[in-house]
Amino acid sequence: MIVGAADLSAGDAVLEIGAGIGTLTTRLGARAGRVLAVEIDHAVIPALREAAAAFPAIEIVEADAMGLDLAAQFPSGYRRKVVSNLPYQIASPLVVRLLETVPGLDRMVVTVQREVAERMQARPGTAAYGLLSVLIARAAEARILCRVPPGAFFPPPRVESAIVRISPHAPPAVGDSALLDALIRAAFAQRRKQLRNAWSRWDGPKGRLAAAAATAGVDLRARGETLSLEAFVAMAQALARGATG
Repeated sequence: MIVGAADLSAGDAVLEIGAGIGTLTTRLGARAGRVLAVEIDHAVIPALREAAAAFPAIEIVEADAMGLDLAAQFPSGYRRKVVSNLPYQIASPLVVRLLETVPGLDRMVVTVQREVAERMQARPGTAAYGLLSVLIARAAEARILCRVPPGAFFPPPRVESAIVRISPHAPPAVGDSALLDALIRAAFAQRRKQLRNAWSRWDGPKGRLAAAAATAGVDLRARGETLSLEAFVAMAQALARGATG
């Protein structure tokens, strides 16, 4: 499922993070033009190199993915894709970082913990909706393709997994992207806070926050988990206009 969903061809360069002993790596190497297999665990590198030896397309990168310049791993002249059974402990920040720092990313197909997958595709007002949902929605569309039982892996994890397809798109048009990012993060820093309190640092003696909220159509009594990406964008634009108007 994960390889088929990536729709690979010789024109693709694939970044795999957490290659392990190469079970997925070799399947990628048989279809893609280039495979950059990143693995931090020195103990499995010999097995990974042995598995990859028959596939000229595979290049092994022995490093911590969180410390890599991810965009620099992709060779020029190929479509950029990420296909990986992501290490659970870094899956969320890694996906966000890939979307934010790798230009021209064509597609991501990743296996993550099921709860993380649900947060990735969650919509406003649902229990799973949160910071991760908005950060991904800002740059891509995420869709769960299927659930994966623990027995599909060796050794089996203690949790259920899911395969997610993440399709990048152009970010929303907003003049101050740093302001948008700050508003999003502040709204979810303390989930039970009303937006009026979560965004208090943008207020002022002239009621700047209330004026911007009225322009954007945002209820400051609401909480962050009720706001769509479009509402965050509208609020950022209204605040920016208020600061310069």
